[in-house]
Amino acid sequence: MSGTLKPGDIVDRYVVERVVGRGGQATVYQVRHRDLGVVRALKVLDGADAATRARLYTEGRVLAQLHHQNVVGVIDILQVGDAPALLLEFVSGGNLHERIAGQPLPLAEVERVFRAILDGIDAAHADNIVHRDIKPANVLLDDAVSPPVPKVSDFGIARADGEAAGGHSTRAGIALGSPHYMAPEQARSARDVTMRADIWSLGATLYAMVTGHPPFAGEAAWEVLAAASTGRYLPLGQARSGVPEAWRRTVEACLRVDPQARPPDIATVRAIFEGSRVWNAPPQSAGETMAVEAAEDPDGAAPETHAARAQPLPPTQPTPSGRPGVATALVVDGAGRGHLVEVIVEVYSGATGISTPQDVERDAQVAAQIAVAAVLGASAGERRVVWQVRGAGFRIHGTSLALAVAVATASAVRGLPVPSGWVFTGGVDLDGQIAPVGGIPAKLLAAAGAGCVLVIVPRGSPPSDAGVERLEVGTLDEVLARAFPALLRSRVQFRLVAAVIAPALLVFLGLADLVDVHVHYPLLRAAGRTVAIDDVVVVSLPEVGDLRSFRAEWPALVDRLAAAEAAAILIDVSFTPETEQDGAIAAAIERAGIPVILPVRMDGEQVRRPGSHALGEAAELGHAVALADLTIGWVRRARVRVADDAGRTYWHVSILAAGALVGAAEPETVDGELRIGALRSPLSRNSYGIAPSGPVTTIPATGDLAAVRGRLAIVGALLGDEDLQRTPEGQRYGAEVLAAQVQTLLRQAAPRELPPEFAAVLTLLVGIGTAFIATSARVPPALRGLRWVPAILAVALALALATGGSLAPITGPILAAALVSWASRSR
Repeated sequence: MSGTLKPGDIVDRYVVERVVGRGGQATVYQVRHRDLGVVRALKVLDGADAATRARLYTEGRVLAQLHHQNVVGVIDILQVGDAPALLLEFVSGGNLHERIAGQPLPLAEVERVFRAILDGIDAAHADNIVHRDIKPANVLLDDAVSPPVPKVSDFGIARADGEAAGGHSTRAGIALGSPHYMAPEQARSARDVTMRADIWSLGATLYAMVTGHPPFAGEAAWEVLAAASTGRYLPLGQARSGVPEAWRRTVEACLRVDPQARPPDIATVRAIFEGSRVWNAPPQSAGETMAVEAAEDPDGAAPETHAARAQPLPPTQPTPSGRPGVATALVVDGAGRGHLVEVIVEVYSGATGISTPQDVERDAQVAAQIAVAAVLGASAGERRVVWQVRGAGFRIHGTSLALAVAVATASAVRGLPVPSGWVFTGGVDLDGQIAPVGGIPAKLLAAAGAGCVLVIVPRGSPPSDAGVERLEVGTLDEVLARAFPALLRSRVQFRLVAAVIAPALLVFLGLADLVDVHVHYPLLRAAGRTVAIDDVVVVSLPEVGDLRSFRAEWPALVDRLAAAEAAAILIDVSFTPETEQDGAIAAAIERAGIPVILPVRMDGEQVRRPGSHALGEAAELGHAVALADLTIGWVRRARVRVADDAGRTYWHVSILAAGALVGAAEPETVDGELRIGALRSPLSRNSYGIAPSGPVTTIPATGDLAAVRGRLAIVGALLGDEDLQRTPEGQRYGAEVLAAQVQTLLRQAAPRELPPEFAAVLTLLVGIGTAFIATSARVPPALRGLRWVPAILAVALALALATGGSLAPITGPILAAALVSWASRSR
């Protein structure tokens, strides 16, 4: 079996060397030809059901007919035990998702990579192939050349545009792809998508490269799809400044909800991206949602005599209510006549999924699934829902059932009956908005004839003189609040609890830094805690295309710096690939008679020492990893140390440099404190903070080096965008950031961050205090304005601590007070 493959195993004419990666259905191995020594990739199925096999063979056929430098090539289809496998071109440089790693890419790199992806997908589209899963993880980077060549991979769910459903492994109503990069129409059914779905994915991929994250976010897949279905995302120009206007237009054109409003082909996308064409599409409609389109009529279908049947009940436990939810829905048949049907929903715990009636069309099934998800929220992944329809003598389709399904689901979960005589019609979007439906006049006539008390319809429904009371609603919350007043009270209680806990959680996870950092650093500067960079000079290397071509100049530069009486040298250049000049460089370091520090190269968590053993012995080795905030991407901290696979420890180069300047022995960490001789700096999570700093003295390596006398000389390249890092002082090159780090340690000015648990508790106490003042019967109404006092006290404490160099939460307490105030007013 494929699962037993290990290094040394033989597959056909290839020897397995290592596992490259594992996915949900396949494992990829690096293999080598026994005779030729050629390295290939072997993609082996872990599961061998018919649909999975079909997708693998599809990928093989697709790649076999695609011959393009930006598409991963297929070599052969092999058999590993009883599992099929693809023999592919080996691409060693990782993928685009790993390259992005949550950070924006340099704009020049974005342009180069996106053009290559366009070329690869254009080749696929030229062969009438829709990829259907374009995303950064499926773009491999071939680093055999420089710069790395992007190659589109993983055509496992690709299909020919217009291919018949009967000849394909995708069933109607099944979504294949990745939610963050999936077009809204693909979420409904992967079978019916066209090349414009790939256009959407290309726009999302471009957005991710420019900003560091996909355009649509959510904790659950359906939340992501909900945002995508309504086109809600932060515009590219607001997510990152300095982005070319043509790129912003490209993203806007590609991420149109309506497929017909997107560019029709790659040539058009390329023209928009290059600025040679402006895409003018009709305005995006607010009614464009992932639910079935309201513009299509009603719910009618050809009358049939089949009775609706539910799927068999699962062998699980019912929810605590122990009773099904029942609601009455209004639908219309194929002739446009209104009908009342009964919707019954049963909710079970201990299993997941939604079982739907067999005689309800797919669009109604999808609408019901979205309605259930809108009610259950995150708990949808822990529940099994079975629903059925009674009283219909025809096949029902459309979205009209969705509102009744949502109400019946809430009734089943809470154990609260739906008011007698109430009937419902309307669609439900994932964000809880009620979507319009057709056939309202006919439905109201049917409700009046049945003696209904109240008809709930979407806001903006057409008027009718049917003589029955009706209520127009815009959100699901409005419906549930009226149908279940007790449910409303429980939701208010939940909101209060959430308003107290959520800000504390944000603080604990560090997400509140998004705002706090803009307050903390001005406070530190106002308190006179800016460090002047007096002990460090940056020596800027000359402009060269490739720093490896400068290797021959390093011995002379080290000699000159030593002759200029530099106190120590920190070279901000990696010497990972060994060259013939490395021996001379090592000899120069030995001659210098002063500490010389070199950085190791970090590939993720893997440490790569200099390729030359002599260099590694002559210099002190450290790492140069600077920690950027996950939220805003600012470099504000430095990682203290890392370890390699052999257990060797590498301190940050700034720590080694500070130690060299003060003549300290080996640094150490004791009781949350970094000790470098007599220097002390507070630590937090294996890192220290960087103080606000002044300008850095920079001199050219080819000029007079007298300024380095008695100082640390940091030698580095101050060229291009790739080495620029965002800091509270603005954009700085890596060597300048190192200078600020060293000076922070020498002045013992590292900001002391309160432990995240302490900051979270402080925020939690503010929320609890605010909730008590705002809701307690013991507090007179006239004193409810005092609910802001806990937040004010917390902010005052943060301001006081900042003058001493300590950072306390500010955003969290203010947010807690604001959210609790809002939640208490909604009671």
